[in-house]
Amino acid sequence: PLTPALLSVIYGNRAACYMMCRDYSKAASDCETAYGYVLQGNGDSPTAPPADFVLAVKLGLRRARAETKRGECVRARDIYKEAVKLANDNGVAGMNRGVLDECLKGLEECKQHVDSMRTLGELAKMRDEAGAGKKGRLDDVAQRILKLADAVLAHSPASLSTVVHKVRVLADTSQHAAAVAAVEKHAKALPYNLIPSEKSSPPPAAAAVSAAVAVLLPASLLLPYVECLRLDDRGPAALAALGAVESREDVGDDIRGARWQLAKEKERIRKVGEAKEAGDAAFRKEKWNECVEEYSTALNVDSDLGKSGKIHAVIRCNRAAGYMALRRFREAARDCTAALNIAPDYRKGLLRRARCHARLKLYKESLADYESWVAGEIGAGGRSDEIDSVKKELEEVRKAIRDQQRETDRNKWFENNFGSQENPGYDRSSFRGYGGPKNPYSTGPHRGPHPGDARRRTGSTQHGAAGGGGGPPPFGRRNSDYANAAASRAAASVEKTHYQVLGVSNTADATAIKKAYHKLALMYHPDKNKDEGAADLFRKVQGAYEVVGGDGRRKYDSELLTQRFRYR
Repeated sequence: PLTPALLSVIYGNRAACYMMCRDYSKAASDCETAYGYVLQGNGDSPTAPPADFVLAVKLGLRRARAETKRGECVRARDIYKEAVKLANDNGVAGMNRGVLDECLKGLEECKQHVDSMRTLGELAKMRDEAGAGKKGRLDDVAQRILKLADAVLAHSPASLSTVVHKVRVLADTSQHAAAVAAVEKHAKALPYNLIPSEKSSPPPAAAAVSAAVAVLLPASLLLPYVECLRLDDRGPAALAALGAVESREDVGDDIRGARWQLAKEKERIRKVGEAKEAGDAAFRKEKWNECVEEYSTALNVDSDLGKSGKIHAVIRCNRAAGYMALRRFREAARDCTAALNIAPDYRKGLLRRARCHARLKLYKESLADYESWVAGEIGAGGRSDEIDSVKKELEEVRKAIRDQQRETDRNKWFENNFGSQENPGYDRSSFRGYGGPKNPYSTGPHRGPHPGDARRRTGSTQHGAAGGGGGPPPFGRRNSDYANAAASRAAASVEKTHYQVLGVSNTADATAIKKAYHKLALMYHPDKNKDEGAADLFRKVQGAYEVVGGDGRRKYDSELLTQRFRYR
């Protein structure tokens, strides 16, 4: 017959099976039933044996552990206390000291868990009251919530409230991939789930995993799960999750109440996907303006949320490619920077920004981006041919930096020895002399007597302009001469040099000049470019190359140098 003693053993054993299946709710219920049968003994017969208090304490211990796994730590603490009292009152320590020690240890740990969960709830409430402006920052409160949540989930993996606190912080701080992983980990800890194993061969599709996870979730986790999938550029997986929930009839009241929010998420996925596909199609057809407009439309879908994710980083980087095709490198660099702020490890955005900085002649910034990209690709085992190609671009940037530094040093030397380009007239305080940096008439910071002082007042021209020393300009020169010189100098500076027309430095070699000429000639050739002014630009490019691309370059360079300093 099924006596109370036998029933207590059966229910206790089934509770152990439920624990192995992670069905902690049913395990706790069976332990409670078995505990009641133990205390009944074999009935009210005078020959009935006494209750098995050791078994009763063991069942209390198992039930407390089941409640702890569920996250019901307050209830588990009370069960531990009851088990310890039962053991002390009935001399269990003398019969089985080990089970009492386990109860005492579990009670102390459970007290700590209760304190952790109470603190976690207080921090979450504090963060909610802080407002939307502060919720998006990974501040000290958010970091403490994440740390406490991980500590609680280590002993209470099925604690729904703790997972909700963690996922909300991760979603608010744009850690969408981590939020998705936390939700899926929680779903896999639920009993009897049908989530495909990642170790299976072949590996399951992401959409299949998301669909299996979604049907197990309450609304408090389903909504952030779908949103984080979408923002993490996993639109198909998000649609699969929504489809799995929509196809089920046996959903809870919380899911029914959230159907309008789920429908809104589905509409956002559709709008972003359509605009992004239209932008990609326009890019392939080289319709650059249309491509930029479509990508901008995709970005505006989430403008009211104030949230950004990997999907926005991808779209911004795509729009940057459109801006680059339109030669709007500043806007392209801005989009790449925004993409990297969202996804710092997005190497495509890093490479694209490096190229934009190079076009803008921001060589130091370009160098840093190129070097970061190359180091990241090598570390990730990227394609060797692509790495080699980018390394060539990197060397061109390094060469441009060297050329820029040489030009800076040369200009600085000229300014130190001949005065500033911006002041072609005579400046007594900074003039260093026509014959070089030395001035034989100078006696220190104050100019001493000069043999031509009297003649300067009378306008005499006996002192030659080519005198060997430094000092003031030729004595016979009038102020109008300096004014005319300055005007001629200014007019000459407005007109571009042949090097500037070709877009190369005056130290470029013949190969670089020829390459720049061919590129510009193709761009502005009247047969290919019908824009107004293209023909004039083509003639200027052709004329510049005829001078600096052949034997006349040496003479032209000499004329440039003479024109630059003839009025000093």
